[in-house]
Amino acid sequence: MVSPNPSSPGPDQPRPVSGIVSCIKKTFASADMSDVEFAVGRQFGSVKIFPAHRYIFSVRSTVFYTMFYGSLPEKCDEPIDIPDFIPAAFGNMLR
Repeated sequence: MVSPNPSSPGPDQPRPVSGIVSCIKKTFASADMSDVEFAVGRQFGSVKIFPAHRYIFSVRSTVFYTMFYGSLPEKCDEPIDIPDFIPAAFGNMLR
């Protein structure tokens, strides 16, 4: 009988938190599975598009939860315009 590796959780055991953090960081760096976009910085002369994930925003903010899943949710067919935020600062907030 092969003994299980204690540092590797089985299929029905929770994964370590660091694994979740690593997965979320990879998701942030890629547009894969994103379901919303933010157009940031129009007021400053250049717009940067940030792909994002409604679920992650919603679990971290009641404002975004209401915006995306409340009684009148945003459709998010177009990027959400955030004209008065510096794109680099917005990227830092996402991270």
